[in-house]
Amino acid sequence: MSALAAKTGTANKLYTYADYYNWGEDAERCELIDGVVYGMSAPTIAHQNVVLGLGAELRSFFKGRRCRPFISPVDVRLFPKGLDDTVVQPDVIVVCDPKKFSDGKAIQGAPDLVVEVLSRSTYKHDNKRKFQKYEQAGVREYWIVDPLYWQVYVYILKDNKFTRFGVFDESDEAISSHIFEGLAIKPSDIFEEEQAESETEGEQN
Repeated sequence: MSALAAKTGTANKLYTYADYYNWGEDAERCELIDGVVYGMSAPTIAHQNVVLGLGAELRSFFKGRRCRPFISPVDVRLFPKGLDDTVVQPDVIVVCDPKKFSDGKAIQGAPDLVVEVLSRSTYKHDNKRKFQKYEQAGVREYWIVDPLYWQVYVYILKDNKFTRFGVFDESDEAISSHIFEGLAIKPSDIFEEEQAESETEGEQN
């Protein structure tokens, strides 16, 4: 996919999900935003520790319930009934409509909950481009997790616009969801590995 990589982040040619799907499983990881290709680099260990922690907590909470959590990489077609030119791979999602994952290939439509874990390379992408697309698609709740400062920003969709519901950090007892009653995750359960690694590095220095 080297030829495609050369077009990453430009609008010289616009693509759709059909193009994306035809690139195949061996293609480099990327996302489409309004038909423009954005390459994805491998996540850091810190990033994956947080994703795994969140995934474990959500899997436990939703066990036996209608809604189902997924962790990346999983394709999400935000506007499958429109131009179908936006395909993203959120870090963690929760989908409550089984029809949206019935084809076994991609999520078709907006997840109910989307979680993005920030990294240096994705900060603007998650806070601007994808923020706007999740809002436009009708994602009901959006969490932005900052593993550097151990903070979680929770946004809820109100009148078709994201409104900040709260900012949670290690001092809080739990990170709570607005749309899923009873869903409350202790910050220490998702940042535990990062805290341990920081303490170890401090001892070594």
